[in-house]
Amino acid sequence: MTTPDAIFAGVTVDQYDIALFAVDAAWKYRGWSFDMEYYFRQLSNFAGKYNSGPDEGQQAVVPSEVIYNHGFGMEAGYFLIPKRFEVNFRTSQIYGDYGPSRGYAGGVNWFVNGTHNYKWSFDATQLYGSAAMNSGPNLVAGQTGVLFRMQLQAAF
Repeated sequence: MTTPDAIFAGVTVDQYDIALFAVDAAWKYRGWSFDMEYYFRQLSNFAGKYNSGPDEGQQAVVPSEVIYNHGFGMEAGYFLIPKRFEVNFRTSQIYGDYGPSRGYAGGVNWFVNGTHNYKWSFDATQLYGSAAMNSGPNLVAGQTGVLFRMQLQAAF
């Protein structure tokens, strides 16, 4: 299910077909790391329900639209202190039917016990029309601005 009005005004989409093709690569060498992914995505065959008005909750009539986009994400990092303290940079960009979106971030990671099981992270992110809506990294669709985040990640 999508956020109400995310694709069609007055409609909450609850069904669609997705075709996705992605290529990714990663490289690590002596404290350096680099990974990237490029993807192509097509959404079609939408169905949903009206989310307001007299027909609220009823099956909506939606255009037979196909939404296409493509984009990439990449990240590079270097351990200043092996297995303990890393600096990194990442970017992502999306192009498609709803316009471009991009973001740039730089940050640091402190691996408290030398593993990914216990890590403090801090980053600063510059967004230009965020394409994502995700509460985990505090992203709001369409958002433009600077985001400062600090988080503790622990795995048990």
